[in-house]
Amino acid sequence: MAGVASQQDWSTSARSRGPCSVAADIQDIVWHAGKVWATSDNGCWQIEPADLVKPDLPSEIAVCAGHLSAADGTMLMAGTHGAAYHNGSDWQLIFNRDETTPAA
Repeated sequence: MAGVASQQDWSTSARSRGPCSVAADIQDIVWHAGKVWATSDNGCWQIEPADLVKPDLPSEIAVCAGHLSAADGTMLMAGTHGAAYHNGSDWQLIFNRDETTPAA
């Protein structure tokens, strides 16, 4: 099909952006705020025709990459280092493991 990228195309494009094959690592793909989002433990991307684009996320949000879930206009991203949600226009940090203080 014209205009549809294969996994090999995405993997080749993603390798030019980083050390790993992103397409092979993707754990979740969701539709949110008019875009297709994908995530893995290595980051978060927006899928565009024939390309994976790394969105400009604040560092405290980017470390939350791992899994995605979207419903009712909100997308939750959670991983080993934290969790955050996107309300369609802004990101909100729920917690960041590196910023939490252990209980006394």
